[in-house]
Amino acid sequence: MSKQTILIGIDLGGTSIKMGLVSTEGELLSHQEISTRTKEGVNAIIEDMVQYAKTLVQDQGFALDQVQGIGIGIPGLLDMEQGIVRLAPNLGWKDVAIKKQLEEKLNIPVKIENDANIAALGEAWVGAGKGYKHIVMATIGTGIGGGIIIDGKILHGKKGMAAELGHIPISDEGIQCGCGNYGCLETVSSATGMIRKAKEVVTQGRPSLLTEQYVDKMDEITAKSVIDAAKLGDHEAMQIVNRAGSLLGKALATVANLLDPEIMIIGGGVSRAGDILFNPIKQAFHEHGLKNIIDSMEIVPAQLGNDAGMIGAASLFRFL
Repeated sequence: MSKQTILIGIDLGGTSIKMGLVSTEGELLSHQEISTRTKEGVNAIIEDMVQYAKTLVQDQGFALDQVQGIGIGIPGLLDMEQGIVRLAPNLGWKDVAIKKQLEEKLNIPVKIENDANIAALGEAWVGAGKGYKHIVMATIGTGIGGGIIIDGKILHGKKGMAAELGHIPISDEGIQCGCGNYGCLETVSSATGMIRKAKEVVTQGRPSLLTEQYVDKMDEITAKSVIDAAKLGDHEAMQIVNRAGSLLGKALATVANLLDPEIMIIGGGVSRAGDILFNPIKQAFHEHGLKNIIDSMEIVPAQLGNDAGMIGAASLFRFL
């Protein structure tokens, strides 16, 4: 009788490393989260991944030779075929041959993928997108990321930078985005965009729960602060959330008109806002989308939460 094979999925971020042991059916068997030692350099981070991979496998009673592969989601510009991180500003990495280094240390095959794409892959495998072949996922957090799956495969584009949904030009108010352009979706519909608008309310002294609560502590305003105030019926907060949702819905309609997906999934911390965000998203989506495309399509919240990255990274080996 052959030994059970397992997968390892790693969600590598600038703040933390989430590492999961995943079955070949997509079940997260065990996971660990550790701080990313960015200040200590590449070698320290790779050594942590090696040691914690060994610990994760052994603690669950498996051996390293039962690991079919290690998938890693990484924020940055990647050469996925060669397994090289060309540039990852949050990690301070440039031209890091992570695939080669980990394979040499663990003798296990390694694949890398963009972090937004692995979240989409996770949801497609065992989450909100299970059973669908054509999926668009938007991840709403500090910024806005995206993953597009066409006929069951991630859409990478020429340089591996497809699905930069946050940089769809959507607003004419002239706010500069971190990418250098103006009016990107990310400047209005991300957590950062909502916080910026909330700070305007407080700075201008407009009547609002936000002004009452944060007039002397604006640095403590979060997207959740805005959403909670909106849920309590605060006019200014509702305006911010409605605008963020409406412009996101309009952008998603544009994407749907181009790609004709079966389902759209919205993930990230902001997606947990519920109907107060999803209602304006859906309304704008139906106003701007082509009827024959959108009538048979759903917009749903992600299901896997913080586990999506680990499961999605592991899924890079699920077709072997």
